[in-house]
Amino acid sequence: MEINSQLDHLESLYQSLEPVDENEINQNINRTKLHRFIRIHDDLDILNERLIHINDHSLLLSSNEQIRITHDLKLLFDRLNSIKRIVRIHLEQLEKLLAKNELNQSFSLSRNSPLRSSNQNLQVNI
Repeated sequence: MEINSQLDHLESLYQSLEPVDENEINQNINRTKLHRFIRIHDDLDILNERLIHINDHSLLLSSNEQIRITHDLKLLFDRLNSIKRIVRIHLEQLEKLLAKNELNQSFSLSRNSPLRSSNQNLQVNI
């Protein structure tokens, strides 16, 4: 039950975040989203480890209890993996978007750098 409620909480967290907007001008917003998705992903990994631990301990139970717990765990693993897949998609989108924007910023900075401007002045004067 506790794991199920934690999954509910993490699912509501990722659903409450605004979707990735490629036209977002303020990169701090995307960085904040990225950090939130990373935290959710990390929490999902922790839950995954807990489920594996529970699964390992269920081998000591009687066969009827083991079948019931195995079925419950399968449902929890399926749900967890579904959430992880969606969060991973958002993480990849944000990482690509931030990398692209940082590349564009560094390119525009290098085009407008004082060193480049002085080199262009030299070429004009020669």
